[in-house]
Amino acid sequence: MCKYGPDGKVQKTAVVEPAPAEKKRGLKGKVVAKKTGEMKEELESAVALVQQYVPPSPDLMQVVMNAGTASISQAGPGAASLKFPGYVKKGDALTLTFDSTVKSLRQIAVDTWLDEPENAVTLKVTMQPMPEGISYPGTIVFALVKRQLEVRITKSNYQKIAQ
Repeated sequence: MCKYGPDGKVQKTAVVEPAPAEKKRGLKGKVVAKKTGEMKEELESAVALVQQYVPPSPDLMQVVMNAGTASISQAGPGAASLKFPGYVKKGDALTLTFDSTVKSLRQIAVDTWLDEPENAVTLKVTMQPMPEGISYPGTIVFALVKRQLEVRITKSNYQKIAQ
């Protein structure tokens, strides 16, 4: 659980204490350590890649628009999506979905890949509105499809601080 303290810094409180890792011995332990290291590196690479998409860069969006590949489409009742294919890599896409009635961002979706197109990385950020009309990233789903690894982050209880 995270919240901002009076000094403006994030204060983190563990909701569940993780169990201490049990160290395996012998060949099996070495294999587990190697696989864990590989997965950690792949996750770090995927996070660094996704950070090129979020927050979206106006310059990269303009490049896609100038190439004539950006598109707008209906994304359900009261919603429109702007899709930017080839945003960072050939075959990737950044999609921004807006609530067309209140003109606010509803969702950010990233479909990209690491070293090869079969090694897909996805990110889906769903925005949640506050009563004041401000929105925040309520649900974040990050996935490495080939590894069948999915990380879900849910944020809640955002409150406007009185000024």
